[in-house]
Amino acid sequence: MKNEDEKYEQISNLLKMAEEDPDRLLSTISSVLESESDKSLLSHEYIRSARFFAYSKKAINTLQSNKKMDAEIIDIIEKSLIEAKAADDVSDDKQIDYYGSERLNFLAKLLNEVKPGRVQELWGKTKLYYFGDGLSMHEAVNLTWEEIFEGFGNIFFTFPRIVKHAIIMKPSGQKSITLFVSERPEYTQGVITIYRDGKVNVATRTN
Repeated sequence: MKNEDEKYEQISNLLKMAEEDPDRLLSTISSVLESESDKSLLSHEYIRSARFFAYSKKAINTLQSNKKMDAEIIDIIEKSLIEAKAADDVSDDKQIDYYGSERLNFLAKLLNEVKPGRVQELWGKTKLYYFGDGLSMHEAVNLTWEEIFEGFGNIFFTFPRIVKHAIIMKPSGQKSITLFVSERPEYTQGVITIYRDGKVNVATRTN
């Protein structure tokens, strides 16, 4: 059995391989896992991070080649998001936050635009930045979209149901915004208040 230093060195090399040949990286990881007697390596953050970088690079390459979002790309993006969540769950050392947050946000937004609510289904949480046509703003709100996304767009929130539609109803000064959220646009299922400091309050309808 390899000692821990050798394992970490091997995993570091896998991460470097992601940009050049994601398919080879995924195959190499599978081979490493099959040869390891210690299967706990599967839960290691660097394995999960390496898979995220490989799947995400593969998704971008396929998107550039196909020029459209098809079932193949959607499947690859979903795999990349699953690996990103797994990496986040197993470690406090957020490698993806450091090196891949822009790519992760780009892919999550793409996925949520073609499959509304899918990011929340995969992660158990979502944020306004990922909403496409499912996000609207009441005409009385006196904030620009740029101000909305800059102040509140990257704050995660959870909700008991899958949110596919959100209407920004009102700001409370410049410190918070209030959303009416739902799975269907014609029926409000709850109210979410997002604060600029990252705090979130959620209220659901009981009827």
